[in-house]
Amino acid sequence: MRSLYQNHHWQNKGSIMRPFIESRKASGSNEVNIEIVQSYVECEYPIDENNAVVVYIIPRTENSVWVASSFEHAFDDLVINLDRDTYEAIADTWPILANLLENGIKERYQYGALIVMEDSDYCEKKWFVASIVGNISFETLEDLFGQRVQQAIELVISQSMTLWIEIAENKPNLFQQFSKGFLKGLTAAVTATVFAFLGLNSEQQD
Repeated sequence: MRSLYQNHHWQNKGSIMRPFIESRKASGSNEVNIEIVQSYVECEYPIDENNAVVVYIIPRTENSVWVASSFEHAFDDLVINLDRDTYEAIADTWPILANLLENGIKERYQYGALIVMEDSDYCEKKWFVASIVGNISFETLEDLFGQRVQQAIELVISQSMTLWIEIAENKPNLFQQFSKGFLKGLTAAVTATVFAFLGLNSEQQD
């Protein structure tokens, strides 16, 4: 991403990677807030006055990126020593989670996958819902945020929100455990706002 940094004024404001749903940094504006740091680009999409969804664009190769949202350590205990019986139990309770896990295991990133990547701020492994976009340019922000990256961002937000809702509805005790560090519960209005932003019907995202 050297060209991107050469052509745009940027600075590391002490940012650290944040979970998918988080309090807004840039209050009072409906614009997407973009921050460029050494290892990634952070995109903050407002969903109401106080909260936002956060997506990261992370360099992968010279012409490809990960587009990802962080779920921190949410699934560490759930999928430890994952075997077929455990996976089938997960699939019965959380089919969306199971599908994203399978996509990650089989490296099928086109439709979103749940994978473990390094949080470059803490240099520790965390869970991300992610997709890959290849054959892109890093010359300018306009090049980086082309149609295919925008589509991947929408995919990651949609899959992340759908996963969030599935866990909240189907296993509220687990949801409460790993929601520490996340927004403590989403109102129906906030959820509807996110899906409206994506042009989706939230009632169909089961």
